[in-house]
Amino acid sequence: MFGLFKRRKPTPPSSDELESHMVIATGALLTKWTDFHQQLKFKSDVPLSEIIEIFIVPAREYVTSTYPEFSSAPNQVVWMMVFSAVMESGTHSKEAVNEAVAELEVKYAK
Repeated sequence: MFGLFKRRKPTPPSSDELESHMVIATGALLTKWTDFHQQLKFKSDVPLSEIIEIFIVPAREYVTSTYPEFSSAPNQVVWMMVFSAVMESGTHSKEAVNEAVAELEVKYAK
């Protein structure tokens, strides 16, 4: 009888649902990146890797609060969504984004 009042754990999302949420979240991050890029003007000598590093803080907060299933995901998942959003936004060339990714990989490989 008392088992009726126990909280049940929600069923984890399926892999299709996770993939769908990842696509939607990446699309939302693309919009947020575009707004971020237009509103904040950095000096030309600031590398893209540093700009992305600044953006990752609100991006992670947005993703984990909007899609709680990503709150326990590895950091690399949010980073990949951000890199994809930056790449798809067209604000920087593919080469510049790839260079920023490589710089951040080296920095966080420690």
